[in-house]
Amino acid sequence: MEKTFRKSNLIKAYERKLQVKDALDILRQIKKTWLASNRNAGGCLSCTYASRKYTTLVILSD
Repeated sequence: MEKTFRKSNLIKAYERKLQVKDALDILRQIKKTWLASNRNAGGCLSCTYASRKYTTLVILSD
C-alpha cells in the first residue's frame, strides 16, 4: 500500500512539473507578444497583467 502511494506521489510531482513547463511556455509566448505590442503601441496592460498572473502561477506550483 505504501509503495503505491509513493508512486502516485511521484506521478503527481511529475504532472506538476509538466504544468510548470506549460506555464513557462505560456510565459515565453506572452513575453514575445508583449515585446511586439510594446514596439507598436508603447505598452500593453493586459499582456503585462497576464504575464504577472502566470509568473505567480509558476511560483505557486513550484
